[in-house]
Amino acid sequence: METVKAVLGLLVLLVYAVLPVSCGAASVTSDITELDEQIERYSRNVATSSREITTVNNENKALRAKIDKAESVNTEVVEFSRSNMPQLVLALNQLDQAISRAKASVDSLSIDLGQLKRVIDEDEEIQRWSNYISQMSVAKNELLTQRDDAFIQYRKYQLNPARVGEDAAFAAMVRTAEQSARESQLRFQDLLAKETPEAG
Repeated sequence: METVKAVLGLLVLLVYAVLPVSCGAASVTSDITELDEQIERYSRNVATSSREITTVNNENKALRAKIDKAESVNTEVVEFSRSNMPQLVLALNQLDQAISRAKASVDSLSIDLGQLKRVIDEDEEIQRWSNYISQMSVAKNELLTQRDDAFIQYRKYQLNPARVGEDAAFAAMVRTAEQSARESQLRFQDLLAKETPEAG
């Protein structure tokens, strides 16, 4: 900001040097006053812009801190589930792989159907695969919710391990999540092995 004022000050001096001597003193004074006002307006705008930039930077730092915290919590949840619910982690991995394979198959078939000028959404195979993906996604989301619930129960237990009932609730939550993982694996075992949805 000081540099800007110095540059503008030099401009004022140049105006004095360039103005012909025949200009009246009133005209020169008027021009200088106008230049001073412009310098003042410019300085206020620079100050306002600096404050706005500082505000945006502070907001960005706060957002980054929230993102870092969320990533940290997610990492803790993943580590927790690996340690306490390996069956659930295995089921989630299998579901992820099955969903990815199914989406790739749907994408490939959709391209072929589109190139042959067929209505993609009316194709029975596309509908069956889409239903398969939907079922797998629902199962995955249920398992993720149970994993998160177990993690929250674990965190509550950590706050005060002496609280009666919290350890039992945590253990029950882990058992429920593990049982759900086993049920999901059984429910989709045939589909996972065949890598194709069953006909409806």
